[in-house]
Amino acid sequence: MTPSDAADEGPFPVPVEVVTLPKSGFPVAAAASDEQLAAIAAEYGLQSVSRFNIRGTVFRWKSKGARFDGKLSAHVAANCVVTDVPVPQTIELPVDILFVPEGSRLTRPQTDGEDELVVDLESSDPPETFSGTSIDIGAVVLELFSLELDAFPRSPDAPEHVEFTTAGDEPETPVQDQASPFAALASLKVPKSDDGS
Repeated sequence: MTPSDAADEGPFPVPVEVVTLPKSGFPVAAAASDEQLAAIAAEYGLQSVSRFNIRGTVFRWKSKGARFDGKLSAHVAANCVVTDVPVPQTIELPVDILFVPEGSRLTRPQTDGEDELVVDLESSDPPETFSGTSIDIGAVVLELFSLELDAFPRSPDAPEHVEFTTAGDEPETPVQDQASPFAALASLKVPKSDDGS
């Protein structure tokens, strides 16, 4: 999905027109509304999102691209994986994103002229692509936000050692308590008479 597509579907769209960007850059200051905060919480399985703000500047980049340099500030609460009580998390994330039009050569893997792929370990993530004349800062920042969420939120009061059981589980019988098959055979033996018959 391209950012322009995500603008129609995401819970927090922040569209910016690329073709009209001034040379000095376009300032962005977007704060999610209560409705958008609830939508973000539902989208990522959170108990609540009390703050989701994006601030920064969008600059022209190359001939037809754009660059967003800014910061995400968010505060969320997720259910503890053990006790189910809310666990707060604050996210303060610097954001630096490049956007290029779909089909731009800047999105293609670079080679050394002999069909060998050149990998630049010092470079940042590949640019985001967009179609049309606008980009959606919110859609891409939400993707970065999701990577910062604690996958296993745990309350400080949660017990350190927890045994998980499923319905119908029964404790296994210790080996020493299990009946021996030879004992069952012995019980079938007919006792001998006094005359040895």
